[in-house]
Amino acid sequence: MEAFVEGLREKYPELSVRKTSDGAWLVKVPRVGFGVPPRETTALVRLVPGFRGSGNRPQVYVAPGTRLSNGTTGRNVTSTLVEGEPWLQFSFSYSWRPTDEPWKLVASAVRRFLQNG
Repeated sequence: MEAFVEGLREKYPELSVRKTSDGAWLVKVPRVGFGVPPRETTALVRLVPGFRGSGNRPQVYVAPGTRLSNGTTGRNVTSTLVEGEPWLQFSFSYSWRPTDEPWKLVASAVRRFLQNG
């Protein structure tokens, strides 16, 4: 998990990490954005021990209040609590491989959310 976080830190140096009681790591990544002018949001990545070996893609959430360019929250978006904090959860297709650069997962998830109109 350390290598994944360090890979994220190369692209998003202001990220923060918090460990949970169940051994997961919550990685908060500020200012992830796309478009002109850029629309930015904060992303949260939940890493569970052994995720690389299992091939299961880490879950990515976006900050509440994140809106599409048309002002809506998008389709198939639900509010959820992650360790007591509200986040937006959504599904997206992405052929994630454990060997991919970590920032690609976050960038792809946020781009997909912001285009989910």
